[in-house]
Amino acid sequence: MDRRFLLFFSLAAVTLLFLFRVDHKPLLNAWQRQKFTPSHHANASSSAVIQDHTLHQPKPPENKRPLKIAILESMGWHDEVYAAYVHSFFSQPDAEVSLFFKGPRWGMPELLKTFELPLPEYVYYDINALNLVEPDIIVSVTCEYDLQNIVEHLDILFEKKKTYFFCNAHYAAQWDGHHEWLEPSLTKWIEAGLLTIVTLSPHVQKAFHKPGWGLSPWESLRPKNESTNTTSTPIPWPPIDVFVPVFPPTNKSESAQEDKKEVSFAIQGGVTDSRDYSRVMDYLADLLQSNSTSDNVSLHIIGSGGWEASVHDSVPDSVQDNVFFDSNLDYLDYYAYLSTKSALLPAWSKEEYLTWLSSSSIPASVIGGIPLIATRETLKAYSYLQEGDVYVQEEGETEMDAIKKVVQMSGEERKAKTKSVRATRDRMVKSNVKQVGRWIEDVRVKMGWL
Repeated sequence: MDRRFLLFFSLAAVTLLFLFRVDHKPLLNAWQRQKFTPSHHANASSSAVIQDHTLHQPKPPENKRPLKIAILESMGWHDEVYAAYVHSFFSQPDAEVSLFFKGPRWGMPELLKTFELPLPEYVYYDINALNLVEPDIIVSVTCEYDLQNIVEHLDILFEKKKTYFFCNAHYAAQWDGHHEWLEPSLTKWIEAGLLTIVTLSPHVQKAFHKPGWGLSPWESLRPKNESTNTTSTPIPWPPIDVFVPVFPPTNKSESAQEDKKEVSFAIQGGVTDSRDYSRVMDYLADLLQSNSTSDNVSLHIIGSGGWEASVHDSVPDSVQDNVFFDSNLDYLDYYAYLSTKSALLPAWSKEEYLTWLSSSSIPASVIGGIPLIATRETLKAYSYLQEGDVYVQEEGETEMDAIKKVVQMSGEERKAKTKSVRATRDRMVKSNVKQVGRWIEDVRVKMGWL
């Protein structure tokens, strides 16, 4: 009896090994460990590797399994938005988070380490490992492009119906029902009730419901068939939420704050035609020539982009000593530098930042703790800002008028404004963590993971 049992057991074991034999070599090659060394221009390829690690997350609430969450960005863009999601999700007690990011830039891993959260040793993961992780929740940071870049991986997950999708939408105008990427890669997630759209500002959320475009009842995501003059069954609206990409300041940025007599203005972000640098430099020239202020006024253009050379060449001779360019700063130095400035100028050249597109300048002012020069329309669009957080450019005033008011204020008045925006930042960081916690609980209920 014993011999027969042993023989049966041996044959069964051999059979199982034969049937389930796996060539692990390709998998190991894709998962091999690789250290990441940050640089200004790092651009990890799509074949970047995933590190074998064990997260030491806080224990999940009693009787609840921790959910597997993948934060995904397939373009190497929107670092600050990615960082804000990382902070809020890693702050959850019931989340095991994996990080997928194509291209690290400007020392972002070092920035994330300042959060003092249980992050893995920072490595940018191979997008191909997404299906191996089989996340319960995907947070797609650049959803419009992620859907195109990794549609095959998302299709595999969708077929299992075990993953919920948070789709971060940067541009409401791209959702007008006439873009091929919406059909069918996205709409099936919406129809299955497995997707929430997340915008980065309240005004972008509102833009989704405007007549004629977005997710409005007047414009279905499924456009009319011109040949038959018929319209497919409308797609039910998904939830549309707002997540403001704000995270805590670094110790370096807080310690960099200085009590200076100089009044310094900053324009941050990509140096492109979306900002009118010449207009602001002309204001500065007029201000210095008006004898209404001393020479202790400066403009700092902080960022990089295709227009750097032309903007540099356009600086008027009269303000050559008052305009400074700072590009390719690591994020730790960037926020430290930004936090020492007196005010931030959006300097927009396009109206869409108030209608359907979210500007990086607004959350940058909050993260850096630097008051914004803002119109009433800006306060209405980015309604998470309070009047006490900004220098208001009233109706009928130009940016020049607002700049003059800042220059003429006392140092104590400027300090009070700075204190207000930093208090708003601290509240918003806590609010983001709570909001993500609610998302996770809502998904638990929807998916039956109680």
